[in-house]
Amino acid sequence: MAFPRLLRASISFPRPFCHPFTVMSSRRLSSFIVTPAELSTALHKPPNNSKIIPLSAEWYLPNDPRQGHSEYLKLRIPGARFFDLDAIKGDSPYPHMLPDPQTFAKAMSELGIKREDTVVVYDSPHIGIFSAPRVAWMLKVFGHERVHLLNNFKLWAAQGLPTESGEVGAWEKADYPMPQLDNSVVVDIEEMVKHVKLGTREGVEIIDARPFGRFCGVDPEPRPGLRLCGVGT
Repeated sequence: MAFPRLLRASISFPRPFCHPFTVMSSRRLSSFIVTPAELSTALHKPPNNSKIIPLSAEWYLPNDPRQGHSEYLKLRIPGARFFDLDAIKGDSPYPHMLPDPQTFAKAMSELGIKREDTVVVYDSPHIGIFSAPRVAWMLKVFGHERVHLLNNFKLWAAQGLPTESGEVGAWEKADYPMPQLDNSVVVDIEEMVKHVKLGTREGVEIIDARPFGRFCGVDPEPRPGLRLCGVGT
C-alpha cells in the first residue's frame, strides 16, 4: 500500500525541506472542531513542540463519479496527507469496517504520522463535511489523542486560504506504535442485533446517519444489492 508525500505541487520550497503547513506549533487548538482561521493560525506558528498534520479524508459514494484521491490531488491543504478509507480497513467483506491494530499502525507509519502528532482531519471542498468525522473517530478509537475536525475545507477554500495541487509520493516513514482498540465504543453485529430487538430497554439509542430519504427507504441506495430500509425495519 503506498501513501503520499509531496513531490510536485503548485507551490515549492527551498532546501532543506521544511513544509510551512506541517510545522511544530506552540498553539493548542481550542476544541475538537476547529475553524479554518484557527487551523491556519496554528499552522503558521513558529516551531516549538507539537507537529500539526492536516489529513484529507475525502471520499465519495459509489454512485458519485468523483474519486477521493483524484480530488485530493487537485486541491488540498498544503502538506496534507491522504487517508484512504477504502484501503485502510479490516478483512470483512463489508466496506469500511475498522482495520486491525497492525493495519492501522502500518497506515499511520506510512503516512509519516507519529503518535504524539496533532492531526486535523478534513473533507471535500465540494461538500464541506462528509467522511472526515469517520476518520477522526477511527483515530480516536485507536487511542490517538490529538485529533481535531476542520469545519471545514469548503470554507477554507472559499476564504482564500492556501491550497496546493499536484502529484505526491511517499512520506518519510514514522514509527507508529501498535495501538489498542477501544472496544467500549464499538459494537459487533451480534450486539447490534440484540439492541435492535430490545429497543431502548437497555438505555441504548440507535442513530441512522444516512440522509433522510435513504433512512425512509424512498431514495435508492448507492451500493447495489442493499435493500431500501432503516435498521430494525
